[in-house]
Amino acid sequence: MFKLSALVGILLAAPSVFADLKCASLTPQGFKNNHVKAYFYGFQGYTAPTLPANTSVGTPWTLSNHNTSTGATLHVKTCNSTSLSTPGTQIHPSTQSSCGHGGCYTQFTNYIQLLNPSTGHCLTALNYNASLSATGFKPCNTDPKNLAQLWETDQQVDYPLGGNVGNPSSYGTVEFSNIEVANTPDYPPDPPFLAWALSGDLRGVQVKQFGYTQDGVLAELLQA
Repeated sequence: MFKLSALVGILLAAPSVFADLKCASLTPQGFKNNHVKAYFYGFQGYTAPTLPANTSVGTPWTLSNHNTSTGATLHVKTCNSTSLSTPGTQIHPSTQSSCGHGGCYTQFTNYIQLLNPSTGHCLTALNYNASLSATGFKPCNTDPKNLAQLWETDQQVDYPLGGNVGNPSSYGTVEFSNIEVANTPDYPPDPPFLAWALSGDLRGVQVKQFGYTQDGVLAELLQA
């Protein structure tokens, strides 16, 4: 007879049947592959002598010395998840297109994992939901209950009016930010807003809750 204890052991060892996070390699528009560097820079008076800079690949996550280091290469994946989605923030890749007198554009939005290629670990907000959290690389969670290992990228690609969408006129920067969770589809998220910040020594990359969307440090992904 098959013992219940054996069944429990099998269930505990197997991946969760409820895990619905699916991720795959992402090559941003105009990039050659999914090899990227994270680049941080100041914004609206928020600057520091350590900026602009690329980043290291460690825990805690820190800026590289912008005078002597080109920064670490990371890998990016795009993800989707039903269980982590809300009515206003659907965790799956999406596009939005429009045309005007000057031409057309498509906005590409992805919810991503950023990985250390040497270990396969994911960039993680180490104290998710806190008003201030350090970041670092931890084993990727295949059955997450929050967005601690997911981030957002937005990129605009421009096309000539009436032109071939397969022949862009320009590729915009790949903006790299924290995910703002909207609980309704018709309104933007309520404060506090999550944004990048620096630690007291101006080197550690942190996630901070701000009262305004314009606060914080900006970041983008570059081709490595």
